Amino acid sequence: MRNIKFNNQEKNRLPKLGIITSIDELSSHDFIYIKNKIKSGDEITFVEDASRLWDKKAIAVYFKGYKLGYLSNGIRAMMKRAFLNKSYSRGIIQFNSKTKVSCFNAVDLFIEIH
Repeated sequence: MRNIKFNNQEKNRLPKLGIITSIDELSSHDFIYIKNKIKSGDEITFVEDASRLWDKKAIAVYFKGYKLGYLSNGIRAMMKRAFLNKSYSRGIIQFNSKTKVSCFNAVDLFIEIH
C-alpha cells in the first residue's frame, strides 16, 4: 500500500451542511406586516410548535418574535435530528432577486448545520 501525505491539511475540519429552502405558510402569518423590516442576512430562530393539532412535530420560523411560517416536512426531519444531536444550527433569510412575481416567492431560507 502507498502512504500519501497531504500538505496544508486542516485537522478535524468537517464541512458545513447548508440547505436552501422556502418557508411554508409564509402568507398566513406575520410576514406581511414586517416584510419591509427584513433584509437578506437577517437571522431567524426555530421553535418546536406543538400547538398545531394536526401537526404536533411542526417547527415554526420566527424573526424577532414574529412568526413567519413553518419548515416543510423534509427539512423539519433534518432539523429534528440536529436538535437531538445538539448540533449548532442557524437560519438566515435570503431574498431571491430573480423572483419578482410576489414578495412571498422571493424569500428563501438558508440553514447551516454544524
